[in-house]
Amino acid sequence: WALLPLPAGIDVVALPSTAREIASRLAAVDVVQVPGNSSWRESRRARSFARWAHRQGKPVVLGISSDRATTSVVNARGQDLGRRARARLRCWSVKFSQRQLAARCDGTFVVGEGLRRLVESTAANLFVGTASWIQAGDIGPVIAARRDPGRVRLCAAARLEPMKGIALALDALAALGGRADVPPTALLIAGRGPEEAPLRARCAALGLQDKVAFAGTFAYPGPFFEMLRGQDVVVLTNLNDEQPRLVFDAISQGCLIVCPDSAPYRALGIPDRLLYKRGDAPALAHALAHAIAWMEDHHVARLE
Repeated sequence: WALLPLPAGIDVVALPSTAREIASRLAAVDVVQVPGNSSWRESRRARSFARWAHRQGKPVVLGISSDRATTSVVNARGQDLGRRARARLRCWSVKFSQRQLAARCDGTFVVGEGLRRLVESTAANLFVGTASWIQAGDIGPVIAARRDPGRVRLCAAARLEPMKGIALALDALAALGGRADVPPTALLIAGRGPEEAPLRARCAALGLQDKVAFAGTFAYPGPFFEMLRGQDVVVLTNLNDEQPRLVFDAISQGCLIVCPDSAPYRALGIPDRLLYKRGDAPALAHALAHAIAWMEDHHVARLE
């Protein structure tokens, strides 16, 4: 699962470095797409591609898949003044670059309703897409019982960085442990990143070592879906307005989801009982308790 062949219609070439090379490559295409997740300096080639595409009469589309500006600020919280200042500067640079590119391009698409605000004031032709790689064949048959009837299995899957908010899941799990109306719970954390050591320390401080497992990363889609099929509830804890494809990954494998009450999730029609105030661990614990109780009462179908 680590390596899959590209479809025959996709051609990967070295990044052109000169104006002549760019013009030559663009002469062979009909539409040009440029990325919009980088700072002003890092977007230099994107601006060059857009400029040369327009000179050749080719339409240019800007794609924004994540809110890197907010991520830089959130990930710098709690660090020294210099790092926080650099994060703020990068945040401003990314936002400025996005607005400038959106104004120059013929169309802009963003992933999830939460990213609309980034460019809606400058993008004249804006399309909001949905993050999902799920195909019909990825959805398996269902059975009418949890895999582990004695324990509710929670899962948080993400790159382990502060913006992903995985610490909220640990705090919520600790809060659930003191509730008599909630059956025993366990949390699987899937992912790697710079926040892993602090998360492990937090886990120890909360006395959750017997309830939490750090599983590392899983190749996508096969092994990742197999891991999800062993879970009951997937917890999404993002601290910004991105819409992870994990929403549909989890649903496709028969898991309930609990999400922040923010634009990208509300736009998908997630029921109120599965939403909680973003960044609020007690609210997350409350939403998880409701989800678990609903699951117990209705014998939610599970995948085999």
